[in-house]
Amino acid sequence: MSRLDKNKENKQFQAIEYVTYWEGGVNSSVLARCIGTSNLTARKHIAKYLEQFPGNLQYNPNSSEKLYVPDDNFKLYTVTNKWKDYLEFTASINTINAKPIYDIFDSTCSAPIQNINNEVFRDVYKAIKRKEQITIQYRSDSRPDGIVKIIQPHALASNGPLWYCRAFCNQEKDFKDFYFGRIKVIILSEPLKTKPPIDHEWETYISLHITANHKLSLSMQNIVLSDYGYLESFRVRVRRAMVEHFLDRQRVSKDIERDDPNEKKLMLLNSAEINQLMN
Repeated sequence: MSRLDKNKENKQFQAIEYVTYWEGGVNSSVLARCIGTSNLTARKHIAKYLEQFPGNLQYNPNSSEKLYVPDDNFKLYTVTNKWKDYLEFTASINTINAKPIYDIFDSTCSAPIQNINNEVFRDVYKAIKRKEQITIQYRSDSRPDGIVKIIQPHALASNGPLWYCRAFCNQEKDFKDFYFGRIKVIILSEPLKTKPPIDHEWETYISLHITANHKLSLSMQNIVLSDYGYLESFRVRVRRAMVEHFLDRQRVSKDIERDDPNEKKLMLLNSAEINQLMN
């Protein structure tokens, strides 16, 4: 096998392991979409993986997707178990597909320092894909020991340092952000009892008009804009639910009279419009 063929095979094996480890299983249709090939070719890649790493995956004919799932003694041979590496994988997969496969991710503010429990992630991911609800034990500042909640997750996002699932909370009858690190355990996954309402905060996009902080000198304003690859003010399209996270993460001032321009070198030009839209 040539070096080029070997590299291709490694990429295929990496896709199998990322999907299996984080998403709970792989089949030919999923792998085909990930690596941009036919289902028949994907089946051959899975067969090669099983031949090279016997016993690492087990076929589960009872799953609705007919998945190869991780064995109890499953090991990662070609990838790491780091969350940041899985994120890089999902991003690379999206770039080769006309319609992104991982369109439930919003990494607007992502930072790759957090590590996530893959078993918790698997169950949340499956619930999103299968449109299920999950019962979780969730810790909060007021309830550090955890409280049982039933949620209906539909998307994944990051506020910068931390990733969370966006979900409808059955008890609070509203959409909330549930941080992965605070999900102590997932107790139960089950079909939805009722269809959740539309998450308008998530589905609505807002255009943020951004420029260099006007309290900086003109020369410094030009430097700040060039840091971001612009010569003049620019716009960023952000989900309404992500606006505050984005502004905090990118250190964009909404009030230049109050904020230190050396701390927040960018400013929001349409603050009044955004405040009206957010209220």
